[in-house]
Amino acid sequence: GKPTWTERNESIAVRDGSTIKVRLYIPIDIPSDGAPVGVVNHGGGWFMGDLDSEAFLCRLFCFKFGMIMVNVDYRLYPDVQFPVPITDCYDAIKWTAVTAPSFGGNPHKGFITVGSSGGGTFSSIATHLARNANLSPPLTGCLLICPILTDEVISSSGTPVHRFGSRVRSPDQNADAPLMTRAMQESIKKLAEYDWPSPLLTPFNFKEHKGVCRTYIQVCGLDPWRDTGIVYGEVLREEGVEVRLDAYPGLPHIWWTTFSGLKVNETWVRNVLEGMEWLLERGESRGWRL
Repeated sequence: GKPTWTERNESIAVRDGSTIKVRLYIPIDIPSDGAPVGVVNHGGGWFMGDLDSEAFLCRLFCFKFGMIMVNVDYRLYPDVQFPVPITDCYDAIKWTAVTAPSFGGNPHKGFITVGSSGGGTFSSIATHLARNANLSPPLTGCLLICPILTDEVISSSGTPVHRFGSRVRSPDQNADAPLMTRAMQESIKKLAEYDWPSPLLTPFNFKEHKGVCRTYIQVCGLDPWRDTGIVYGEVLREEGVEVRLDAYPGLPHIWWTTFSGLKVNETWVRNVLEGMEWLLERGESRGWRL
């Protein structure tokens, strides 16, 4: 049959005077009171990926939930310097908050930031920026798929160490895992040239998490960032944020992009849909699910 949505690109202005592209996925039949809205930050380790990277997720949520999806083509390292990619993503969220009604969006029915891998870093940070700025309408949910969340701080000797100590073992355990190795992680660090204490690097650098929107997290057993994803959920929960988490034992970082024929991929899609449904409900929390 015919698609039940349309897709089009728009250029939006960002804070440094540049423009970036977003791709809008808009249902053909929108209720009179508007549609919930999602803003998607694609994966790619901050130096790869484009508007096609998360097209599946955008179409899935548009088709299943009648959501308007805003897919962000943020600028990449090393073409730009830290923290331009995250500020691009947050500027796209601010643009959506203001502009959504013009294309049928109603963020009051749901305003979700979605991030995969490196895009998950940006979505997790954006929830804190939105809280601090009293963004209106506010973000109501955050979906993090295998987010890259560093918990490293610079020690007195000048080397990075894990602030959560033995709670974060996956970088060592999965240093040679499929799809994402320690060597690749070190390459990302060199390309990005971080400002280590900046809250624009990792949500762990924010002083508090209270008041952040409810968050659904997915982690993989063979992912170097498995434990920081789990700890992030625990830290949010300790400060009163509603959290739901799904883990995939024995599977590497965003495995479905490479191993598209695995049976577990059906479970992943079902969980993604259930997670988004939970974020959109904004009702009673179903709590941890492991």
